[in-house]
Amino acid sequence: MSDNQKWLLSAILSILFVATSAGSSMASRSHDLPADINPSARYLFYLHGKIAEDKGPNGMNRQYGAYDYFGLLKAFEGYGFTVVSALRPRGTKPGRYAHRIARQIEKLKSAGVPSRNIAVVGFSKGGVITFYVSAALDDPELNYVVMAGCGKGSFARAYKQILKNVAPSLSGRFLSIYDRSDDSGGTCKEAFKKGAGSIKSSEIKLKTGLGHGVFYRPRNVWLKPVTEWITEN
Repeated sequence: MSDNQKWLLSAILSILFVATSAGSSMASRSHDLPADINPSARYLFYLHGKIAEDKGPNGMNRQYGAYDYFGLLKAFEGYGFTVVSALRPRGTKPGRYAHRIARQIEKLKSAGVPSRNIAVVGFSKGGVITFYVSAALDDPELNYVVMAGCGKGSFARAYKQILKNVAPSLSGRFLSIYDRSDDSGGTCKEAFKKGAGSIKSSEIKLKTGLGHGVFYRPRNVWLKPVTEWITEN
């Protein structure tokens, strides 16, 4: 089998996987901030990767296959979270979009939701936005997870801007998680060091060999430690 035939087979299997896991009901389900806010619920804001901006919720990457946006939301719901998420338009500015998320979080807090019951989880470009949300809110009890959103490759420039302009203003509980074979996102330790006075941070380096694509789908290798870390406080 040629390389092109192998890729085509992988692409077909990825599409079938996404169609099965997402389901037709997911496409019509709203993930806006609830009109009736339950102060005792746990809320999770999911910020997707750039691929969903450019190619839609099931965007196809030649190396990693299809992105499973709706499957990811469903997986977080399965862990008991009220999920808030939206598909961003192409070319979204991280700092500007972060203020939208910050306003939604302030609304939850005003309704009586404790900060410790709120988490912002961002993958890839969504991880970049997560840093901006933290800087905008200045709340040491909020939870933030950055999944492959730091460091190298295509994110090097954005990460330098975070180190220079955002990291000193960070606040909250932070978890960084990435795969050691990822050529796009890496360690967030330098950002955490710059915000050390106002944050508590942890980092997990996975060894799956799937690189950036490990977060394209809801896999237990990262879902379990991420959800456990969010709920342990």
